[in-house]
Amino acid sequence: MAMAIREDQPDLRRMGFDLEVVDGWPPVSVETLWVKSVGDGNFQIDNSPFFVRDLAVGDVVEGEGASGELLRFLGKVSSGGHSTVWVMALTDKARRSLAAEIKDLGCHVEDSPWPSLLSVDVPDQMHLDELHRHLTVLASTDRVEFVDACIGAS
Repeated sequence: MAMAIREDQPDLRRMGFDLEVVDGWPPVSVETLWVKSVGDGNFQIDNSPFFVRDLAVGDVVEGEGASGELLRFLGKVSSGGHSTVWVMALTDKARRSLAAEIKDLGCHVEDSPWPSLLSVDVPDQMHLDELHRHLTVLASTDRVEFVDACIGAS
């Protein structure tokens, strides 16, 4: 299990999100995300999820747990305005160039330990529209598949 507190950023902690596994997917039953306390048992999401739907960077969630322990997710409090898009590269060649292309569009890309899977943090509606146009073209050439996991408030 990952450490519950980051040594390089002690204000960040891990929060666990229970997942429903159906037919072996997702490949984990709990995903952990980095969060930062914003007070009163609320925490701001600091990284883009790979399997938790309806959450994005900047969202505020409620959690509980003792200091130094993995926090437990209790519920979403508010949206931070970011969106999360999951992207699966369908070929090795597509995977190599995809992260750079997405970063060039102004989005942040999280690599996963699962080959070809990326989680994209999209800062606002303008970037989401541009990302959708780009991914739709790539999907039409069978380079990628993508899913909107969370659409932030526009």
